Amino acid sequence: MNLKKKLLVAALATAMVFPTVSMASKLNVQRYSGSSRVETAVNVSKDQFSSAKSAILVNQLAFPDALSATVLSKGTMPVLFSEANNISADTLNQLKSMGVENVYVLGGEKSVSNAVVNSVKSATNAKVVRINGADRYKTNAQTIKDNVKQTSEVVIASGEIYVDALYGVSYANKVNAPVMLVQKNNIPAETLKVLKSMNVTRITIIGGEKTITPKLEKELSEIAVVDRIAGSNRYEGSLKVAKEVYGDKLQTALVASGENFADALVAAPVSQKLDAPILLASKNSVESSIVSYLRDNKELANIKVFGGVNAIGSKVLKDLENSYYTVGENGEKVIDGGTIIVEKVKNNSTDKPTATTPVETGTQK
Repeated sequence: MNLKKKLLVAALATAMVFPTVSMASKLNVQRYSGSSRVETAVNVSKDQFSSAKSAILVNQLAFPDALSATVLSKGTMPVLFSEANNISADTLNQLKSMGVENVYVLGGEKSVSNAVVNSVKSATNAKVVRINGADRYKTNAQTIKDNVKQTSEVVIASGEIYVDALYGVSYANKVNAPVMLVQKNNIPAETLKVLKSMNVTRITIIGGEKTITPKLEKELSEIAVVDRIAGSNRYEGSLKVAKEVYGDKLQTALVASGENFADALVAAPVSQKLDAPILLASKNSVESSIVSYLRDNKELANIKVFGGVNAIGSKVLKDLENSYYTVGENGEKVIDGGTIIVEKVKNNSTDKPTATTPVETGTQK
């Protein structure tokens, strides 16, 4: 039974109690950006996590360390970046501003040095906990072992690429399952040990057979019932997850690059917090199927884009807006006869996002 069937009874009960929700009257399109991925992460944190007891710190270049962040976050803590031997003043100030009591550092000293850890301690007085395994799989398995007490389902994704684990987070969040990392054709020993100890009854694979093979799927089926959510590519895969979880009842959509991990990573805790999917786009295009899906969701009220114009170009932003409205007889933007207002990002005059306007909103009349 897939997620749609699992939620059918609850959906029918809700429909009997509450009146039908009308289409959203306003679409807010918001871009989070900065002069670097470090600054983008800070700006996301400022907007979505103005206060938080805990935060996650990872090296801005080390996606293997970062893949376990969603197991920790559960929508309650942001992901922030550092360099191996340096942490920006903006990041330290944001940690301090949030009033964090705990900072979880993912990765060893080569990824985030003790000098950076000491800077965090001095700036925040927070407890710093380093989570570091011999490799990404052991780090992931240990994180799950320490933070997931009981679950009937796990989500399996490739630890060799970043995309499936990140866009799969909305499904994992919906079924309250951790994202467990495996190799293409192998379950690492520590991962298998933790998986068997959890006595799960269902395993959902995120990603196609090129990232997790049928052979491995068969091995997993000896442990629990196995489902797979996959598309013809990473972009279609992100759409498949969104459809599986939200159907045509989507209210908020997150859009991030399918070509670099950093923006999708900082979007993941927001996905958990807002109960919203991460849809992937390339710099200059978004799949027509994604545009059609957004158009079909009449309750859609918010699109949040992660990354500057070097990650998600202005054309993509325009295509996302156009997914929602048509132009009326007098030039007004309408959908099914209802006039809407689109709040959009002002396009910068250069191709590089400015540091002074990281989260821009304006009104398109």
